[in-house]
Amino acid sequence: MARHSTLRHCLAAILVACIASLPAMADTPLGMFELHLAPTEQDATLVLNDPTDDTLDLEIWYQVNSAAPGALVQSVSAYLEASDDGVVVYNADFASDLPWFACVFGGTDNEPHTGDFSPLCLSPLGLADGLGGPVLWGTFSVTALSPGTMRYSFSADEADNRPWFIALTDGSEYGSGDLSGIVDPAVAVIKVVAKYANGDADDDGDVDLRDFGTLIACVGMPLAGECMALDLNDDGQVSADDLPVFAAAITGPMPAKGDLDRDSDVDLGDHAGFQVCVSKASHPEYLDFCLAADMDGDGAIDLHDLEIFVEHMTGPLSGRRP
Repeated sequence: MARHSTLRHCLAAILVACIASLPAMADTPLGMFELHLAPTEQDATLVLNDPTDDTLDLEIWYQVNSAAPGALVQSVSAYLEASDDGVVVYNADFASDLPWFACVFGGTDNEPHTGDFSPLCLSPLGLADGLGGPVLWGTFSVTALSPGTMRYSFSADEADNRPWFIALTDGSEYGSGDLSGIVDPAVAVIKVVAKYANGDADDDGDVDLRDFGTLIACVGMPLAGECMALDLNDDGQVSADDLPVFAAAITGPMPAKGDLDRDSDVDLGDHAGFQVCVSKASHPEYLDFCLAADMDGDGAIDLHDLEIFVEHMTGPLSGRRP
């Protein structure tokens, strides 16, 4: 038994020595790419057909974590794949401050409207930039094409000649298995909207009665077209919860008592708003909107206000006789 035990210990020691002699697994990739918003951008939301906000500037950075002494960066290629076609169009204006010999666009079907982007830069003499630390490779821009969302990811599609690699002057080439691609959280989702939610549904430069009528019509409707400007609390729908923000955005004069929809009469449209105020007038965000429902001016919305409200009804279907 002692003999067998000694043999097992010897085998275990040999196994440990063999494992120790194996090359260590790399904790970090040999090279990496990063996608970032340009410093001039605040977010990754684009507004369709708005010349001041329909284009997004993006940056691609690269880094080589491991290189033989004296080796330089000879060429860099990346492939950014868009998750959804037709949301943005990329502009073929990839620009780099590094002294590349040439930067071209690869891909046999790299159509701009897909959003896919595949630049390739060459330097016959090699560059030290990016060795051991990140460097800005270049910038490009995308422009809003249609409402929706899309995500970029670093990928490789060899079949369409869209390689993903970093090649060095000593003949080393790091391919997709050696590289990592990071997308900054700030640009993780690129969103294209028809217009910002600012209450100005008819886009005439103010928030007024016409916009309120559109808000009422948009309640419960799909968030598209003019309704996009009325989801003021950004919850994906137009509802009574958008009323307080809308009231604060109105640029016209405060309405008369009972005229909650600011259309110069008191009717069933105002009654819908009155019902909202019965349960939510105490909420700070509803104070401005519900001022017109406090018919007796006592700071509360109750049955007494409802009685006065009914007496003030003058619009269509008010039920009052001439």
